[in-house]
Amino acid sequence: MLGFSVTDAWQVGLGIGLTGDFETSPSTALQGQALYHLAPTATIIPYVGAHAGGQADVFSASPRIQEVLGPQMGAKLRCGEKVLLIVDLRYSMRAAQPDGGTLFLSVGFGLIERPGVQHAEPPETEGGTTPQLQRPAEE
Repeated sequence: MLGFSVTDAWQVGLGIGLTGDFETSPSTALQGQALYHLAPTATIIPYVGAHAGGQADVFSASPRIQEVLGPQMGAKLRCGEKVLLIVDLRYSMRAAQPDGGTLFLSVGFGLIERPGVQHAEPPETEGGTTPQLQRPAEE
């Protein structure tokens, strides 16, 4: 899943995956998702969201694309400044058959990269100001 943080709480993403019975009929899915993080600055970040996309039996003689959608929830555990451990629970149902679906549990990791954002704050001095670089005195 490749995600983009719209705000501190909202994230959108796009992902591709393989599901199903790999011996007889594996499927591939392309899905988008929107997540709302309930505590975005906490060490454990719970979230709720929704996903939607398409799924196809890739090795079928006549593959059909079926629309899939559903809710999801999970949590992200910060494991340092740029690494997350992610536990995701999602319910996927086919749009044509909303009375039956599949529950997926996945565990993975994420990497945080925010271009242009400084990850560490500069240290403060005793007077409460940020130290400034000074030029050496000219002789």
